[in-house]
Amino acid sequence: VLFAGKDKKCDLFYGNEQFCKEGCSFDVEKQGEILPLKTKLLGTHTCSNLCLCALAGLNLGLKWQNISSAVNNLDFSPHRLQLSVSKNGVYILDDSYNANPDGVKNALDTLSLFDGKKFVVMAGVVDCGRFADEINVDIGEYMATRCDFALLVGINSNSIKQGLLQK
Repeated sequence: VLFAGKDKKCDLFYGNEQFCKEGCSFDVEKQGEILPLKTKLLGTHTCSNLCLCALAGLNLGLKWQNISSAVNNLDFSPHRLQLSVSKNGVYILDDSYNANPDGVKNALDTLSLFDGKKFVVMAGVVDCGRFADEINVDIGEYMATRCDFALLVGINSNSIKQGLLQK
């Protein structure tokens, strides 16, 4: 069993994270060897995910430079914090594939890295059973601190709106 994460006791750990609209950079370290990594992928979860991938790669025999090159050349997965820029220079952050409370908050945090007005089109989290209202109110409250305008669609609109108005 191998461990990867922020804890320096891990077999491979990461730190020095920096996030911007161009992606993120961070360092991974194993037994005193430090490898700086940079990717255009967005979101705070990216560092932990790529640290795990790097650990797997190292243990499969990949060299540091191969891992660095692979991370640097990663491309967005469709509709998962996928960044595009319109012809008139508007940034579009598409995270429409799936929604869970942590993922929505991560996407909203990522949105806050961008300058200018922030618009969100949101249907909320749909597969949460009897907790749907509570979860979507919470998302609305969180959204209120990170966007300027919201276009709400679907059955969760009222719950998200309630959270927005509470904040």
